[in-house]
Amino acid sequence: MKTLLDLPDELLVKIVSYLNHDLLLQLKELNSRFERLLTNKSLWKNVCFSKPVTLKVLKSSLKYMGSHTKYFRITGFLKERKILKCNLSGALLSDIKIKCPTLQHFSLHHILVESKMCDFSLASFPGNLLSLDINHCEIPVNQSSDKFFSKNMSKLRSLRELYLTNCNWLSILDLVTCSDILNIVIIRFSNCSNFTVANDDWGLLHHKTSRFRRRKSSKCEYVPLDLTLDNCRITDSIVAQLGCVLIRVNRLCLANNTSVTNRGLRMITSRWRDGNQDSKMLKLEYLNVSRTGVDSEGAEETRMLLPLCDFVADHISSSR
Repeated sequence: MKTLLDLPDELLVKIVSYLNHDLLLQLKELNSRFERLLTNKSLWKNVCFSKPVTLKVLKSSLKYMGSHTKYFRITGFLKERKILKCNLSGALLSDIKIKCPTLQHFSLHHILVESKMCDFSLASFPGNLLSLDINHCEIPVNQSSDKFFSKNMSKLRSLRELYLTNCNWLSILDLVTCSDILNIVIIRFSNCSNFTVANDDWGLLHHKTSRFRRRKSSKCEYVPLDLTLDNCRITDSIVAQLGCVLIRVNRLCLANNTSVTNRGLRMITSRWRDGNQDSKMLKLEYLNVSRTGVDSEGAEETRMLLPLCDFVADHISSSR
């Protein structure tokens, strides 16, 4: 009677490729053949640890990873509140950067970062990333000075997509910094609730805003930005501070921000009022203000102003 081990290597690799890497590494304990099969590069193109994984296991997985690795997801122990420990280290991030220079997608979920173990900064990430996904990670940020994205953002010269969920250490300065990087075309922040401006941020915020104004006055082409700020406690006053960001936004979602009212909506659409348009100005293709403080009057006014916009609100929905 034939067994699984009677199958050729090609079929065995195909079968085990359906396993998450939480289980894949355990195969080497079965026999020497499985241990040899683990060296197949196709098994390490998309590396996914969807369950909490220890630093030791991550280090052992690196010997199979390399320039063939394009996707890497790490899940930490914040998902299991009974065990609070850090599974990242500065040495691990450095090894990932060296071993996986062509890594394109990096995803970090439920990770507790301890500053004593890990110098967690953008400079630690592979420079050729196309997308970065940070979900429910606790990162120590000195609220009076350091902002995560305000330093070393230029190190990620290829980054195009940025996804952050349940990251309450973000600030408005982080958002402005990311928006200033023209190669980024998608920014999606969800359930991030710390969009305030600390006293020490005003100088940097003014400096970055001035850069946007200089770019506008130089008549350069705007690079379209798809921006989502879903349930981020955005207010009308924060919208006013984001004017420099909104210049390059052609798709905007502000859903679930109940403090955004008609006043904030008018600031968003002010580019198209009173003849303020120019030939290089981006058209607003999509605008979502559902579950906000925008009432029917504000929704109808916006629909009339932007008839070609895919506009979504509680009181009206109009598609092109």
